[in-house]
Amino acid sequence: MEKLQYSDILISETRKEMVDKLERFTRAHPTDMLAYLKLGDLERENGSSKVATRLHKTLLANPSTSPEIRRRIYRSIIRDYISIPDYESTISFCKELEKIARDDVSSLQLIDEVYEDNQLWNEALQIRQRILKLKDATDNTTLGILHSFIGKELLKQGKGNEGLKHLKQSLKLDELCVTGMLFLAEYYYGKNRDKEAISLFMKILKEMPGYSTPVFERLEKLLYEKGRFSEMVTIYENFLNDHPDHSPTLLSLALLYKKRGDDAQAVDFLKRVLELDSKNIEAIKELVQLYLVSKDSPRATELIDQLLHILKPTTGFRCENCGHRFKDFLFRCPNCKKWMTIK
Repeated sequence: MEKLQYSDILISETRKEMVDKLERFTRAHPTDMLAYLKLGDLERENGSSKVATRLHKTLLANPSTSPEIRRRIYRSIIRDYISIPDYESTISFCKELEKIARDDVSSLQLIDEVYEDNQLWNEALQIRQRILKLKDATDNTTLGILHSFIGKELLKQGKGNEGLKHLKQSLKLDELCVTGMLFLAEYYYGKNRDKEAISLFMKILKEMPGYSTPVFERLEKLLYEKGRFSEMVTIYENFLNDHPDHSPTLLSLALLYKKRGDDAQAVDFLKRVLELDSKNIEAIKELVQLYLVSKDSPRATELIDQLLHILKPTTGFRCENCGHRFKDFLFRCPNCKKWMTIK
């Protein structure tokens, strides 16, 4: 049989061909750890995560493995367990990798992603600080976000002083930390400190208008529960004075007018939404309902036809870093793992 070289594996045209060649290569070179490592990675990518895990874990039994290769094996096992998914094993191997990661930024970054994905905020903060120290860098924005989530969790646990300490630290690191301001405003609201809560919400709208959606959601809840829901109209209108083409706010204001029974105003604002975004499914659906209520069947039918021709929704939120779209607003992109990129 012709001797197989690494170059033969690299020029494989399909993943299956590469797996077949790697299997042949590892049989001929049973001590080649990197080949086995790559074979396991390919098994995972082919959907055989449990097979990959078993293969990768056998590599840990070799006592002569170099520290670098050992860390790479741990990283592959962690990715295997993420793919399965197996939360407990993922975290367990992250803890093990922490002990041997030392100055390996690649390992620490993977651990950080896992901790953030699983909302282990304290652990994520510690790892992020280690990474920044190794890279001799600063990232007060992300550190502020992590402190804010730690604070929010502590407040939920009834640890008010500790929670406030972290929230204030988030704003000390980044005075425009959106999550810090949001969570602190929620705390003020829970303590009936409405004026302070609304002040923080309005600061976000003024300084960081791209994050108006989570602010408006909280403001509506606060003012509705306080019997001051009518004030939302003024807040929306003031925001639109500065951002007249902000379609999410136009839509929210339209829905608010609809709730108040002012269908004519609701129709006007829904039309403005569709002028900016002709494929906004929610706006089309709401407008259809209003036309049907007013017995304007021709317009309703026209919009229904328009809706049927929309093959792919364009509403929702989009990550500015990787382009992925999401139905709901998120502070962190689950795809590229970046913070505050979804608008």
